[in-house]
Amino acid sequence: MTVVDDFRIQFADFKGDTQRQFIELRTFMLLGFGILFGGFGILMGFILWDRRTVVAPVKKQLDELKEENEP
Repeated sequence: MTVVDDFRIQFADFKGDTQRQFIELRTFMLLGFGILFGGFGILMGFILWDRRTVVAPVKKQLDELKEENEP
């Protein structure tokens, strides 16, 4: 083997390692963003559910007061 062949083999190994690292980084980022946006969606769902459960009794009570005060 010549020095050029050794260099080509080392460069191919380096290129493969670099590609593998980028694939791992991409997978990690997709997982992280998936967890982040999933948590955000769950939080928004909880906020909307909570607002609905808080507003419904107040609206019902307000409607009852309006009925009582109508002539």
